[in-house]
Amino acid sequence: MDFMYVRPTYISMTDQLGVLPATHAKLFMILSTIQANKTKPLRLLCTDRITKKYPGSFGHLNLGSNLGPVLEELKLARENSYDDILFLINGNVTELCDMNVFVYWENQNGTKELLTPALDGTVLPGVTRDSVIKISKESGVDVIERHISIREIINALNDKKTVEMFATSTMNGITPIQEIYFEDRNYKLPEEFFQDKKSTFTGMINENLLKIKTEEEGHPWITVVE
Repeated sequence: MDFMYVRPTYISMTDQLGVLPATHAKLFMILSTIQANKTKPLRLLCTDRITKKYPGSFGHLNLGSNLGPVLEELKLARENSYDDILFLINGNVTELCDMNVFVYWENQNGTKELLTPALDGTVLPGVTRDSVIKISKESGVDVIERHISIREIINALNDKKTVEMFATSTMNGITPIQEIYFEDRNYKLPEEFFQDKKSTFTGMINENLLKIKTEEEGHPWITVVE
Protein backbone atom coordinates (compact mmCIF):
# COMPACT_ATOMS: atom_id res chain seq x y z
CA MET A 1 0.00 0.00 0.00
CA ASP A 2 1.52 3.32 -1.08
CA PHE A 3 0.93 6.82 0.26
CA MET A 4 2.06 10.20 -0.98
CA TYR A 5 4.54 11.92 1.33
CA VAL A 6 4.48 15.71 1.03
CA ARG A 7 7.43 17.63 2.46
CA PRO A 8 7.10 21.45 2.43
CA THR A 9 10.57 23.00 2.20
CA TYR A 10 11.41 26.64 2.90
CA ILE A 11 14.93 27.94 2.20
CA SER A 12 16.61 31.32 2.18
CA MET A 13 17.45 32.79 -1.23
CA THR A 14 19.24 35.86 0.16
CA ASP A 15 22.47 36.36 -1.84
CA GLN A 16 24.62 37.28 1.14
CA LEU A 17 26.76 35.37 3.62
CA GLY A 18 26.36 36.04 7.31
CA VAL A 19 23.92 35.62 10.17
CA LEU A 20 20.83 37.64 9.32
CA PRO A 21 17.11 37.17 8.64
CA ALA A 22 16.32 36.15 5.05
CA THR A 23 15.10 38.90 2.76
CA HIS A 24 14.08 36.43 0.03
CA ALA A 25 12.97 32.81 0.42
CA LYS A 26 11.66 29.94 -1.69
CA LEU A 27 8.85 27.58 -0.70
CA PHE A 28 8.56 24.29 -2.59
CA MET A 29 7.17 20.79 -2.07
CA ILE A 30 9.02 17.48 -2.32
CA LEU A 31 6.69 14.59 -3.19
CA SER A 32 7.56 10.91 -2.82
CA THR A 33 5.69 7.65 -2.31
CA ILE A 34 6.01 5.68 0.90
CA GLN A 35 4.84 2.18 1.75
CA ALA A 36 2.77 1.42 4.83
CA ASN A 37 3.72 -1.42 7.20
CA LYS A 38 7.26 -1.72 5.83
CA THR A 39 9.11 -0.52 8.92
CA LYS A 40 10.92 -2.98 11.19
CA PRO A 41 11.05 -2.80 15.01
CA LEU A 42 13.72 -0.37 16.21
CA ARG A 43 16.86 -0.90 18.26
CA LEU A 44 17.75 2.39 19.95
CA LEU A 45 20.94 3.79 21.45
CA CYS A 46 20.27 6.22 24.32
CA THR A 47 22.61 9.18 24.66
CA ASP A 48 22.87 12.46 26.52
CA ARG A 49 26.37 13.17 25.18
CA ILE A 50 24.83 15.15 22.34
CA THR A 51 21.27 16.17 21.62
CA LYS A 52 19.27 17.73 18.81
CA LYS A 53 17.51 20.43 20.76
CA TYR A 54 17.67 22.40 23.96
CA PRO A 55 14.97 24.26 25.92
CA GLY A 56 14.48 27.75 24.54
CA SER A 57 15.68 26.81 21.05
CA PHE A 58 13.77 25.81 17.90
CA GLY A 59 12.87 22.25 18.90
CA HIS A 60 9.31 22.78 17.67
CA LEU A 61 10.58 23.13 14.08
CA ASN A 62 12.15 20.74 11.57
CA LEU A 63 15.41 22.54 10.87
CA GLY A 64 18.60 21.29 9.26
CA SER A 65 20.51 22.95 12.11
CA ASN A 66 18.86 20.50 14.55
CA LEU A 67 19.95 17.44 12.59
CA GLY A 68 23.41 18.38 11.31
CA PRO A 69 25.23 18.10 14.68
CA VAL A 70 23.86 14.60 15.42
CA LEU A 71 24.72 12.90 12.10
CA GLU A 72 28.09 11.65 13.33
CA GLU A 73 26.44 10.15 16.43
CA LEU A 74 23.82 8.45 14.24
CA LYS A 75 26.57 7.03 12.03
CA LEU A 76 28.30 5.52 15.08
CA ALA A 77 25.00 4.08 16.34
CA ARG A 78 24.32 2.36 13.01
CA GLU A 79 27.86 1.02 12.84
CA ASN A 80 27.02 -0.75 16.11
CA SER A 81 23.78 -2.21 14.67
CA TYR A 82 21.37 0.31 16.22
CA ASP A 83 18.67 1.84 14.03
CA ASP A 84 18.35 5.24 15.69
CA ILE A 85 19.19 7.37 18.71
CA LEU A 86 16.93 8.11 21.67
CA PHE A 87 18.09 11.55 22.78
CA LEU A 88 18.07 12.41 26.49
CA ILE A 89 18.17 15.79 28.24
CA ASN A 90 18.80 15.77 32.00
CA GLY A 91 17.88 12.09 32.02
CA ASN A 92 14.55 12.66 30.29
CA VAL A 93 13.48 11.13 26.99
CA THR A 94 12.93 13.59 24.11
CA GLU A 95 12.73 12.03 20.62
CA LEU A 96 14.61 10.11 17.92
CA CYS A 97 16.38 11.68 14.94
CA ASP A 98 13.08 12.19 13.11
CA MET A 99 10.43 10.45 15.20
CA ASN A 100 8.40 11.12 18.36
CA VAL A 101 8.31 8.57 21.19
CA PHE A 102 5.42 6.93 23.07
CA VAL A 103 5.27 4.55 26.05
CA TYR A 104 2.15 2.51 26.74
CA TRP A 105 2.37 0.93 30.17
CA GLU A 106 0.84 0.04 33.48
CA ASN A 107 1.55 2.80 36.00
CA GLN A 108 2.19 2.43 39.73
CA ASN A 109 -1.55 2.47 40.40
CA GLY A 110 -2.07 -0.48 38.06
CA THR A 111 -3.75 1.69 35.38
CA LYS A 112 -2.68 1.48 31.77
CA GLU A 113 -1.88 4.82 30.15
CA LEU A 114 -0.10 6.30 27.14
CA LEU A 115 2.87 8.58 27.85
CA THR A 116 4.71 10.91 25.48
CA PRO A 117 7.23 13.71 26.18
CA ALA A 118 5.67 17.13 26.68
CA LEU A 119 6.09 19.85 24.06
CA ASP A 120 8.62 21.91 26.03
CA GLY A 121 10.67 23.14 23.07
CA THR A 122 12.82 19.99 22.83
CA VAL A 123 10.20 17.88 21.03
CA LEU A 124 8.72 18.30 17.56
CA PRO A 125 4.89 18.56 17.57
CA GLY A 126 4.60 15.92 14.84
CA VAL A 127 1.39 15.41 12.88
CA THR A 128 1.41 11.64 13.50
CA ARG A 129 2.15 12.30 17.19
CA ASP A 130 -0.96 14.48 17.35
CA SER A 131 -3.00 11.87 15.46
CA VAL A 132 -1.99 9.09 17.88
CA ILE A 133 -2.90 11.25 20.88
CA LYS A 134 -6.33 12.07 19.44
CA ILE A 135 -7.11 8.50 18.31
CA SER A 136 -6.06 7.17 21.72
CA LYS A 137 -8.32 9.63 23.54
CA GLU A 138 -11.20 8.73 21.23
CA SER A 139 -10.61 5.09 22.25
CA GLY A 140 -10.87 5.99 25.94
CA VAL A 141 -7.14 5.72 26.70
CA ASP A 142 -5.58 8.06 29.27
CA VAL A 143 -2.90 10.13 27.48
CA ILE A 144 -0.27 11.92 29.57
CA GLU A 145 2.14 14.49 28.15
CA ARG A 146 5.00 15.05 30.58
CA HIS A 147 8.72 14.63 31.12
CA ILE A 148 9.59 10.91 31.09
CA SER A 149 12.76 9.80 32.86
CA ILE A 150 14.77 7.09 31.10
CA ARG A 151 15.28 5.46 34.52
CA GLU A 152 11.53 5.41 34.97
CA ILE A 153 11.28 3.36 31.78
CA ILE A 154 14.18 1.08 32.77
CA ASN A 155 12.65 0.44 36.20
CA ALA A 156 9.31 -0.38 34.58
CA LEU A 157 11.02 -2.80 32.19
CA ASN A 158 12.78 -4.51 35.08
CA ASP A 159 9.45 -4.75 36.94
CA LYS A 160 7.71 -6.09 33.80
CA LYS A 161 5.35 -3.10 33.82
CA THR A 162 6.23 -1.47 30.52
CA VAL A 163 3.87 -2.89 27.95
CA GLU A 164 4.93 -1.23 24.70
CA MET A 165 7.10 1.52 23.23
CA PHE A 166 6.80 2.93 19.74
CA ALA A 167 7.91 5.86 17.60
CA THR A 168 5.89 7.95 15.16
CA SER A 169 6.52 10.10 12.08
CA THR A 170 4.80 10.99 8.82
CA MET A 171 7.35 9.01 6.80
CA ASN A 172 7.47 5.86 8.96
CA GLY A 173 4.01 5.92 10.51
CA ILE A 174 3.92 3.93 13.76
CA THR A 175 7.03 1.85 14.42
CA PRO A 176 7.49 -0.52 17.41
CA ILE A 177 10.62 -0.20 19.57
CA GLN A 178 12.08 -3.57 20.47
CA GLU A 179 15.25 -2.67 22.36
CA ILE A 180 17.01 0.29 24.02
CA TYR A 181 20.67 0.53 25.00
CA PHE A 182 21.36 2.56 28.14
CA GLU A 183 24.45 2.71 30.36
CA ASP A 184 26.24 -0.25 28.78
CA ARG A 185 23.24 -2.56 28.81
CA ASN A 186 20.55 -3.61 26.34
CA TYR A 187 16.96 -3.66 27.57
CA LYS A 188 14.52 -5.65 25.47
CA LEU A 189 10.78 -5.11 25.37
CA PRO A 190 8.45 -8.14 25.48
CA GLU A 191 8.81 -10.00 22.18
CA GLU A 192 5.08 -10.55 21.73
CA PHE A 193 4.59 -6.77 21.56
CA PHE A 194 6.97 -5.79 18.78
CA GLN A 195 5.93 -8.64 16.50
CA ASP A 196 3.20 -6.20 15.34
CA LYS A 197 0.24 -8.27 16.49
CA LYS A 198 -3.10 -6.53 16.14
CA SER A 199 -3.95 -7.41 19.73
CA THR A 200 -1.29 -4.99 20.99
CA PHE A 201 -2.01 -1.33 21.65
CA THR A 202 0.49 -0.30 18.97
CA GLY A 203 -1.14 -2.63 16.45
CA MET A 204 -4.60 -1.30 17.30
CA ILE A 205 -3.59 2.36 16.91
CA ASN A 206 -1.72 1.62 13.68
CA GLU A 207 -4.69 -0.26 12.25
CA ASN A 208 -7.10 2.57 13.16
CA LEU A 209 -4.83 5.16 11.57
CA LEU A 210 -4.52 3.11 8.37
CA LYS A 211 -8.30 2.74 8.16
CA ILE A 212 -8.63 6.51 8.31
CA LYS A 213 -5.93 7.01 5.65
CA THR A 214 -7.56 4.49 3.31
CA GLU A 215 -11.12 5.70 4.04
CA GLU A 216 -12.14 2.30 5.39
CA GLU A 217 -13.41 4.17 8.41
CA GLY A 218 -15.17 7.52 8.23
CA HIS A 219 -13.48 10.30 10.16
CA PRO A 220 -13.64 14.12 10.27
CA TRP A 221 -9.96 14.24 9.21
CA ILE A 222 -10.78 12.91 5.74
CA THR A 223 -10.95 15.60 3.07
CA VAL A 224 -11.57 14.85 -0.59
CA VAL A 225 -9.25 16.82 -2.88
CA GLU A 226 -10.47 17.21 -6.46
